[in-house]
Amino acid sequence: MNKIEFNNGFITAIALFLEHRDNHFGMKRNMSDLRMYAAADHLCDIEIPKRLSLKLKNRIEKWKQKCWSVRLCSSDENALKVNDKLFEEAENIMKAIDEEIFKTKKVIMRYR
Repeated sequence: MNKIEFNNGFITAIALFLEHRDNHFGMKRNMSDLRMYAAADHLCDIEIPKRLSLKLKNRIEKWKQKCWSVRLCSSDENALKVNDKLFEEAENIMKAIDEEIFKTKKVIMRYR
C-alpha cells in the first residue's frame, strides 16, 4: 500500500486549513484561540505551484510563515483577531488563485 501524505495537494491543504475557522473547540471568546494550532498543520510541507505568479507565491509564503509564527502564541490576547485575519487571508488567496488561473472573479459568501 502506498503511503498517503498528510497534505496531498495545494488547494486541498488550504481548504482543510479553512475548515478550522469556525471550530472554536468549545472555547469562550475570552479563552485562548487554539484554531491556528490545528489549522497550521495543514501547511506542513505545502508546495506552492510553480505556475503561480511570483507575486502570488510570495503572498502565500508570507501568509504561511505568519500562520506558523502565531501557531504557538494562541494564548496572546490578540490571537482571536490575528487568527481571524489569517483565515480571511486564506480565503483571499483562494480567490486570487481563481482569478489568476481561471480568470474568474469569485465572491465567497459565508453563512453562520
